[in-house]
Amino acid sequence: MSKSRDVLSSLERAMLKFEESSHFPDDEVHLDSQIQRFEFTFELCGKLMRAMLADGGNPTFGVNLTFRTAAAAGYIDNPREWIDYADTRNKASHVYDEEMARAVLAVALGPFIADARKFLTFAQTYLAKNNDQD
Repeated sequence: MSKSRDVLSSLERAMLKFEESSHFPDDEVHLDSQIQRFEFTFELCGKLMRAMLADGGNPTFGVNLTFRTAAAAGYIDNPREWIDYADTRNKASHVYDEEMARAVLAVALGPFIADARKFLTFAQTYLAKNNDQD
């Protein structure tokens, strides 16, 4: 559980920074920052899901399997949405123009931020309960 708690702590900090970025001015420099915060937060969500699954005896490899297994374990509601977030994250990393950046940001600050917050809240509760059992 130690790795999960370490990742949880990182995700909590990243989520705060990402949520702060939603109030940034609408300019190119801040747009870049918001996208980086989305990417970092997304990666930490996946890393925490993998750590929690491994702690529970279900190690996973690969993004799609992680999200499907996390959904089966009740960590997230819809793995397809998380797979779509992975596609959005990949677009942000490989192709860059302002139109693409704004499309990425619409997903990041729309459905993703809500799902990431929901997963973070779940993980906090889940790990707190399991901490009592350690």
